[in-house]
Amino acid sequence: MKTNFTIRTARQSDSVELRDLYKNTVLIINRRDYSQEEVEDWASCGNDLSKIEKMIETHYFIVAVDQQLQIVGFSSITSQGYLHSMFVHKDFQGKGIATILLKEIERYGDECVRHHVDHVTAGGRILEDMAKGKLVAKMTSIAVYSHHGLQDCVDMDTGELLAEEKRQKVIEYPLVWERYFNIVNKQELFQHMKMAHSDLLKIKELVRSATETYTGCGNKAFYLGMYERLILSYVETILAYLLY
Repeated sequence: MKTNFTIRTARQSDSVELRDLYKNTVLIINRRDYSQEEVEDWASCGNDLSKIEKMIETHYFIVAVDQQLQIVGFSSITSQGYLHSMFVHKDFQGKGIATILLKEIERYGDECVRHHVDHVTAGGRILEDMAKGKLVAKMTSIAVYSHHGLQDCVDMDTGELLAEEKRQKVIEYPLVWERYFNIVNKQELFQHMKMAHSDLLKIKELVRSATETYTGCGNKAFYLGMYERLILSYVETILAYLLY
């Protein structure tokens, strides 16, 4: 479709024009469907230029311009593929501007989805690789694999555990590893893993020793098991927190 409008990425110098477009569109066009009080409150969200400038910096933020280089519409989407905004100038409604903006936003969104990372799978694998073969790695990775709830660790149809499936799932793991450790100090995380592993060995020894010397009433395995799970959940929680 041939149009008289072109698409470009937004610039910081566009912030005032974007603010005015947004406020005028809300106050005039959206007044058809909302009360005056509602549109005035809505339009006030554009008063802070720093918020617009921050979105230009952090979102994929595009504008449509006419042949006089006037901005006649804009849209933005996050790097995770979530559409944030879509507004067309009050004087350029019904000219296909939203359609051409949406087409470009959908293209970018498709790229986001294609490169989307399953953070549950990636997080568990990073922990496993930081302490290969150690019990602490297996326990903390399971905690991460299942941190969203039962559906993340058990197949709700078959009842099968999903940890092994997550270990085998195809993701862009080398890219995840590189980007994660551009943010997180690898040596610091490794030291925390070593400390957690040391604590876990101490807990194992305490449980083993207590099992041998326990003389109290009731089922000793039950009470020791509850105590063990309480302590281990603390270790898992700390490492899961460090990872995220």
